[in-house]
Amino acid sequence: MLRPAVRLSNGYRLYDEDSVATLRFLRRAQGFGITLREIKQLIDLTQRGRKPCEHARKLISQHLAEVERQIHELGALRKELRSVARRAESCEASEGQLCPIIEGVNSN
Repeated sequence: MLRPAVRLSNGYRLYDEDSVATLRFLRRAQGFGITLREIKQLIDLTQRGRKPCEHARKLISQHLAEVERQIHELGALRKELRSVARRAESCEASEGQLCPIIEGVNSN
């Protein structure tokens, strides 16, 4: 559990071992994309004497699925941008026309 830090005269904060462990856990969980709200749920489970592992597994699975979805979407976007970039090499807008590269209009 995170306890209030002792503030030293130089402005630094001094945390006890449990607080340091909680802060490390928090930073690592954030690195996995787990939100502060979700982290709080895990900490609350632990403080109530329950094992948070099953809940953590579900969170990790959800975040993994979201990352997989984003990777898929980014792959499709990359493919589309590569195609547009190839077409853009020979593209020129007509007088008064917005950029046909972005509009998706073939200017040839």
